[in-house]
Amino acid sequence: KNVPKNSDVFFNNNLFYAIFLIHFFSRLLNNMYIMCHSEMEHIVPNRKENITSIPSALFFKFVFNNINLSEKFHFILLSSRMADYFNGYIKPENRKRVYWMDHCYIRPENKLRQDNIESGDWIKIGIPGAITPQRGLAELETMLETIHNERIRVYSLSYISKHISKPCFVELNKTYRSTSQIVEFYNKIGKKSNVNYVNRSGDAVEFIKTNEKDEISTILSLIDDFKTKGFRSIAIITKTNIQALDLSKKFENKNININLIDDNVDKYDNEVCIISIYNSKGLEFDGVIVYNVDDSYSSELDRNLLYIACTRALHKLTLTCNSQEFSKLIQN
Repeated sequence: KNVPKNSDVFFNNNLFYAIFLIHFFSRLLNNMYIMCHSEMEHIVPNRKENITSIPSALFFKFVFNNINLSEKFHFILLSSRMADYFNGYIKPENRKRVYWMDHCYIRPENKLRQDNIESGDWIKIGIPGAITPQRGLAELETMLETIHNERIRVYSLSYISKHISKPCFVELNKTYRSTSQIVEFYNKIGKKSNVNYVNRSGDAVEFIKTNEKDEISTILSLIDDFKTKGFRSIAIITKTNIQALDLSKKFENKNININLIDDNVDKYDNEVCIISIYNSKGLEFDGVIVYNVDDSYSSELDRNLLYIACTRALHKLTLTCNSQEFSKLIQN
């Protein structure tokens, strides 16, 4: 109900069975994009269908062929095989509402299509997720062994735990965003060993101990320093949304305009904001202050959160702590 009118809303995984109910409650105000995969990926010719895929196939065959889809409805089939499978079940009126793109599932039986390649063209396939022994590394290596067409390139768009030397495989593991000092620091935090970077030098990562009495004046001083450097976007990143809200209240009488970015805000107009790690995903700022990195950051989950927070910084990264010691995750 809080989504603005005419927003593009994407639904993932198993929500497609409830999509008409969701659409009804949205009052036809938004564009609904249904990403058809998960169980749907099993619906391919010449493969034994399981008990989960059969209802999915029947459901979508009925929807595509018997229902006149609203102009607000869009279905994205995440496999060329799925597109082939459903092609005969999509009525002409619905064809402009159904698209497909090759999502490239990392499974050895998911053979890459090598036919109908015009001379000189390349087939480029991106793998968006992290690849580890628990998440498809062995399957990826098996799949790469099956590629013999020299014009196919498979790109790793995220972290991969093992270097793979294959002509058809490209690791996009070089960052052009942050300074060398920031990248080296967050690589250590995240235990990333294969993330390269363009050598762009900047200020050293800064660690400041303070206390609850002086924390606001310390942050204000850091903000002034950032502005002096010409930074146009500055973020104070907290561990949780509640912490962000509590911290924002401490600035209410400090004669500074700071935006609180929470779940109900999709943009901000001021150069300084307070935001939780979760809400900062996908954003970047000239200067970042990671707020109160104390012993509440202790688990491997906390390590990942801290990694995300530090990777938001482009030019300057400062971590503060209101207790005697910083988190053990960064003491070394």
